[in-house]
Amino acid sequence: MVPVLKATAFKTIPQGAATQCYLAAHPGAAALNGEYLADCNVATPSRLAQDDGLAQRLWAKSEEIAASL
Repeated sequence: MVPVLKATAFKTIPQGAATQCYLAAHPGAAALNGEYLADCNVATPSRLAQDDGLAQRLWAKSEEIAASL
């Protein structure tokens, strides 16, 4: 959890929003469809983000939570 905290704790609001704004406004961003970006650059997701079993468990838990609302 420390790397996530470290990566986000010291960014300003504009710095934190830069990648989303880049993807929303840059004409060439459509070519990046499906890529993971960090700080406006294509990056490799963390090991946990690439774990298909974990993704399935997260999806199932999300469905469970949504169904209870």
